[in-house]
Amino acid sequence: MTLELSKLQSTILKAVAIIFVIMSHTGTFPSGGAVGVHLFLIVSGYGIYCSLEKGSDNYWRKRIQSVYLPYLFSTVIFLIIRYYLWGNLSFTTVIISILGLDFNRNADPTMWYISYIFVCYLIAWIIFKLNKRPSLAILFGIFAFGVITLFGYKYIIWHRGTIVWNYGFSFPLGMLLAKYRLTDGHRAKYVKVGIAMFSLAITLILLPIPHEKFIKLFFTLAFAVFLYCLLTSLITNDKNFIVKFFKIIGKQSYFMYLNEAFIIRCIKTSSVVPFNTLISVVCSFMCAFVMHQIFQLFIKKCHC
Repeated sequence: MTLELSKLQSTILKAVAIIFVIMSHTGTFPSGGAVGVHLFLIVSGYGIYCSLEKGSDNYWRKRIQSVYLPYLFSTVIFLIIRYYLWGNLSFTTVIISILGLDFNRNADPTMWYISYIFVCYLIAWIIFKLNKRPSLAILFGIFAFGVITLFGYKYIIWHRGTIVWNYGFSFPLGMLLAKYRLTDGHRAKYVKVGIAMFSLAITLILLPIPHEKFIKLFFTLAFAVFLYCLLTSLITNDKNFIVKFFKIIGKQSYFMYLNEAFIIRCIKTSSVVPFNTLISVVCSFMCAFVMHQIFQLFIKKCHC
């Protein structure tokens, strides 16, 4: 057992995260969306740290290609469909949506994450640019993540439904997990078990308390950290059927995130809530798979 995050484990965590997000948006587990976002941000922070550790060449090009271009591709398609289904798309809404901003004007309010994650990418990039002055890098990181948390708390840039202030610890936590990852199996085992037990204790203590304000922050973050420790301990290979199943979902998790709110609004089934969630996950996955394939073909033709 180590504290390193493998590509397989990252993919599974993303699958679990998107399912929690959909559970939240369909009403199965209202706090699930925050748990899912915490997981996404922790995994992203870990990955960005490892990427910058190898060098910052093509850093922004990779981020744009892997995050913004799929978003832009999906957004243009869904904007056209939204217009024909529901109309009422102002010029401001279209521009803000295409740019991936929020300001409470994005056609899909769940897309606040795009601007937030790019701010996190920027902070991480600057921190590494200051690597020759570690103290300054740490101070800048604390200040920068503190500012975006305050902006989220005051609903500046991001709208009220986002609870952005809830996520200020997640991305830097992922970076710290990457920085201090342990390859010594014996030592890492005790550290991981300790973190898992501590986060589980907080989760269980806060579980019966109404998940509002800061209670929700600590509950969802602790639950996400517990899931991170548990799943990364259990997942060692993809030979298990369940792991293979979640791996398939994980590969489409980003495109599922890009379509799930639209899919949920479209299907609006009258079934019981858990069944709604299942239908939404299936439909979102199918849509994501098709759009991902089309996007890949589009990118290949552009390179040609």
